[in-house]
Amino acid sequence: MCALWSHPYTVGLPIPALDGPRFHCFARRGTAAEAATPNAGMARVSGGVVITDPGHAFGGDDCVAYQSYNYLRITRLSDGVTGTATLAGSGSAATSADGMALTEFRLQQVGTTSYDGYSLSNVQVHIEDLWSGDPTSTAGVFTVAADGARVQGQYTIGTSTYSLRLTAITNATMSWNGTWYTIDARFSSDDVGIQYDLHIELDLARARPTATVTPVGDVECTSPAGALVTVSGTHTGSSGQTRSAWSVNTDTGVLLASGGASATFQLPLLAPWGSGLEPQLTVFDGMLTARASAPARVIDTGAPTITSSWIHVDCGWGSIEDDPYDPKYCLGVDGTTTDLCSSANVRTLWVTRYLGCNRSSIVRQDAKACVRPDPNHWGSNISDIIYEMDYAPVDAWGNQGTTTRVSFKVNPGPPAGACYYPRTVIMNPCGWGW
Repeated sequence: MCALWSHPYTVGLPIPALDGPRFHCFARRGTAAEAATPNAGMARVSGGVVITDPGHAFGGDDCVAYQSYNYLRITRLSDGVTGTATLAGSGSAATSADGMALTEFRLQQVGTTSYDGYSLSNVQVHIEDLWSGDPTSTAGVFTVAADGARVQGQYTIGTSTYSLRLTAITNATMSWNGTWYTIDARFSSDDVGIQYDLHIELDLARARPTATVTPVGDVECTSPAGALVTVSGTHTGSSGQTRSAWSVNTDTGVLLASGGASATFQLPLLAPWGSGLEPQLTVFDGMLTARASAPARVIDTGAPTITSSWIHVDCGWGSIEDDPYDPKYCLGVDGTTTDLCSSANVRTLWVTRYLGCNRSSIVRQDAKACVRPDPNHWGSNISDIIYEMDYAPVDAWGNQGTTTRVSFKVNPGPPAGACYYPRTVIMNPCGWGW
């Protein structure tokens, strides 16, 4: 349990203007496993008796406070003006012959009411820490020491909001009636003469709602936008108010769909190294919430195709304009491609250089996209080398299409236009058939 305030809040004073950070945080069950199982055991000693914290220890009952029987009554002592806010909420409680405990409880006003001619709204009451009751001489009745019965929260009268941070002025009473719990406590703020009476009747909670989502796994893309992905799941809830909804968090926002057994989303094709997205099913029964999610990943396994390709060679390649030992001009393959989902380009896979048409006379082999002229065959001798090149289309997901093999040589040509040393590519000069 913790509270951080940027201003010393005084009971009964309006909450100051937002001039700094202010927030409450309350101890809650932290993990899904903790929320789904009967706790792991956390206890304290009160009056020599071990009192279990029902929010964390075996034996605690989840409870719900229905709106018909719970209220916070605010009374101005000077003239007896009252306002009674009906409350509802949920939390945990436990009882045995040795004591009773209440914790992790939050109550919220249902509807509005009036106080001294003004609307009384937005009433919130939070049970602080662990209320532990010691047994009395009456079976099933327990008392909580005044300094151990604390609440905090807020309420709004008209347009003014007031904070609550109260300790009981008398011992609080807790009782177990066989099928429900009752709690009564009285608080006051002496500075403005206000008395607060809190009455809670707790029934054992409805069964927690549940949600499950069937793993989708990998789904093949159908366009650059990704794919329509259908997710399915199940949910339960004991209340007629049970509602459900589907959602997916994406880089561009949250996708939403109405609840039910399934939903369909347009999920994007992400980078191949990404982990995908997680469609989530949320179930709310008017009091309790359950969530479940499962991964769904749009993938691209389809290979691209080449629609056209050509060998390009820079002007001046292998000429006196270039340096044989540190050449800067390139020869390579270019092309256009098509792919169902991803962008693709033409990639050089392997280049073999032969001296003339003798296939046993290999000068050099590599897989560089920029082919440099052979320094020993420069200038007018560049056509001595026959190039055999393998290339293929490759998309952003690494899918490789059909490999194409070509052979060619480069002939020098006479000056043309702005290029003083133009080059001409001669395809299949040796009749190898590619």
